Amino acid sequence: MRKYKRKLAICISMIVILLTLVGLLVYEHFFPMTKAPVGVWVYSEDVSGTASSAMREWFGNANEDPSSGEFSLEEPVYVNVILRIGNDGTYEQSVEKGSYDAARDALYQSCAAELKKSISAHLEALGMTGDASLSDAEAEELINEAVSMGSVEYLTVAIPDIIPSYEEYVKKYGDKGNYSVGDHSLTLGSRSAAKLIFDGESLLLDDTLYKKLSEKETGNDELTN
Repeated sequence: MRKYKRKLAICISMIVILLTLVGLLVYEHFFPMTKAPVGVWVYSEDVSGTASSAMREWFGNANEDPSSGEFSLEEPVYVNVILRIGNDGTYEQSVEKGSYDAARDALYQSCAAELKKSISAHLEALGMTGDASLSDAEAEELINEAVSMGSVEYLTVAIPDIIPSYEEYVKKYGDKGNYSVGDHSLTLGSRSAAKLIFDGESLLLDDTLYKKLSEKETGNDELTN
């Protein structure tokens, strides 16, 4: 009897879920969304792939062997693009300067760690480190002696375009103007209408996914207006 009741409860729950989904589909079909997704949204662009490619190319050139560039970042690194949609029919999109600076710093730190690891492995292969591996501090000291600057500073000079400049990001994403909402579409300024999927917490414009920021997050002084 208990098993029967449990199965019955599961079946009822599934029916309720299916009916809810069908109801939403019917609503969207007969009542297309015309209300603007007002709020502050963030698109986080992963720049680790771009940085890894730049680092691999540099490592290959530095060793005169393209196959030696085996660098790759273990964790994604993001630059945030902020989209503000007002209830007055205007919008503004900008690049969060704080996230750009933090991403660039994190990338150079990761690259510096990889450079020191590479130096240690190379010297160890040559039998110059004895039985112990070279420490990070020792590798950093060698870099300082060789180029008269620290590893991070050296890499900012050696690979200045590890990711596009902040100005390039602003040129790519910075925008403002008037918007209009149509049948599951959002038109920003003079651009073509983007297919819109909106569930209150997420905003999908074509293939770009934005997440809604909370009031606490939108009060961050680092957000670029």
